[in-house]
Amino acid sequence: MATDNSRTADDGNFAPGVIRNEFGWTDEYIGTAEALVSAGLVRADQLPGQPGMPKSCSTFYDGQRVGRGTGTNGKQDEKYMHVFTVGKKFAIRKGVMAEVAAERRAARDAEFTAEREFERVTAAAKQKAEREVRHAATMAECALVLMVNSADEYRQKIIKALRSHVGYLLQEDMRINNNHGFSVDESVAAEVDDLLDEMIELVSNADVQFNARRHKEIHLKCKGDIARGDASFQRTLEHLQQSAHSH
Repeated sequence: MATDNSRTADDGNFAPGVIRNEFGWTDEYIGTAEALVSAGLVRADQLPGQPGMPKSCSTFYDGQRVGRGTGTNGKQDEKYMHVFTVGKKFAIRKGVMAEVAAERRAARDAEFTAEREFERVTAAAKQKAEREVRHAATMAECALVLMVNSADEYRQKIIKALRSHVGYLLQEDMRINNNHGFSVDESVAAEVDDLLDEMIELVSNADVQFNARRHKEIHLKCKGDIARGDASFQRTLEHLQQSAHSH
């Protein structure tokens, strides 16, 4: 019977009523007594249960039966044959030539190597995909945390950016000679400061347009990325949002 280290030869049909399987060092043939004898694989008097033969199995080497305890010195070459019962049928294990066994071993090793390489590549691709999903989830988390949900929040976001960037320019570059020893006159810095105040006032009173559809698309995409990367964060985020609204 075929095992994990065997394979069915061709379509498995060796002769009428006979199935053939290949192992590393042997070929196995399964069939009825009549089918196996007709295929020339064994003599009728060599089958288990025949006069002078054991009931369940017998081993032969170079045509001679090998008794229990005698052994074949580990040889399973083309002179080796083992016959045993399989339910109401019989199975015959015949050894193959060393060259054939070597070819099968090389093919098995190549198949094993190919399988391991496939598993390695598949695992690496899976890990990469998982990293990308986690990265997308992290970016989505940040986007949701920073996402504005009202016109006033939007104005405050722009004002904060103005104070951060222009304020930094005024304090760290225009006035303190950080830019390779260069700086502007203090009066110019003061005018820029005044312009910053004007920009902030302009933004504070600006009309804000709102694209509800786009806002919803971004929100849903972020939630989808988070759900793929971490299902528990989705529940935590909803809980935090509910708590914020309740206050």
